[in-house]
Amino acid sequence: MRCTRSEQNQSAKLSQRNLRWVLLALSVSLVQSLWLSPTAAHEARRSRPAAAGPAAPGAPTGNSDYDSFVRNYSQHPTNRCLDQTMRGGIRVGRNLCYRAVKLGLQRTRLVSGYLPGESASGGLQALKNEGWTNLMDRYRGVANSSNAPIGAVLVYRGPWREVSRDDPSVRRGRPCSGRRTNWREGCWFQENGKTWIFSKRDSSGRQCSGLGTQHGHIEVRTTRGYSHFVESRSPIDRTHRGCRVLIGIMVKPGLESGAHSGQTVNCRAPGARPARQAARQQRRPGGRG
Repeated sequence: MRCTRSEQNQSAKLSQRNLRWVLLALSVSLVQSLWLSPTAAHEARRSRPAAAGPAAPGAPTGNSDYDSFVRNYSQHPTNRCLDQTMRGGIRVGRNLCYRAVKLGLQRTRLVSGYLPGESASGGLQALKNEGWTNLMDRYRGVANSSNAPIGAVLVYRGPWREVSRDDPSVRRGRPCSGRRTNWREGCWFQENGKTWIFSKRDSSGRQCSGLGTQHGHIEVRTTRGYSHFVESRSPIDRTHRGCRVLIGIMVKPGLESGAHSGQTVNCRAPGARPARQAARQQRRPGGRG
């Protein structure tokens, strides 16, 4: 029995309608699988091992004297207080690493007042003036950013070249002048008792970026990483290798007695203003990093 043309048209329309319903059902099923149940990518993220953090303070370095110092210094209540204060970073604005560290140290009363200076690399001399010591001088070749104790202040310089005061490049060159952001390649300046040739390139000739190239960088070692205006899991001389050079692991003498000193510290001591309020009220130049 032959079908008429109208019957054929109705059959074709019915097939098209059924096909549309099938495609709609498949689309709904796909959306449900993507949004209402964990996707394969989400499951992969959940099963992915956590990224490795910084080396735990007190991990063996082969130098028993240094290892003992790091463990005891990290356990002192004052340094635990600084760790708590710097946790997550002190929000004072981008590129204001020195200001954040200044406020953290001031709030925990580890310094006599708000540290002077604008550039983060100058924090080395500022802390020395407060009586702090540099572990890199005492444990040369052993102390580094990865094994620094909790509460230590890490100071970095840019990719500058150290020279003697009688170096021909100093005698024939021009001194750096004006704002650091306007310094030109090859000028010379003095900082932390040393003479430097300013450069924006590392030892391999690679161009460095960021204000830390001019001002250096400063950060505090914490239990979770390295903190300034933000907190990072890695030290900056690892993420900016060659462009940020560690020059100081600064510690305050007398805090290496550990947790058994009998001293208790109130992390929220009277008169310790919140970091944002202090930053607004002081309006002093903060270092950059």
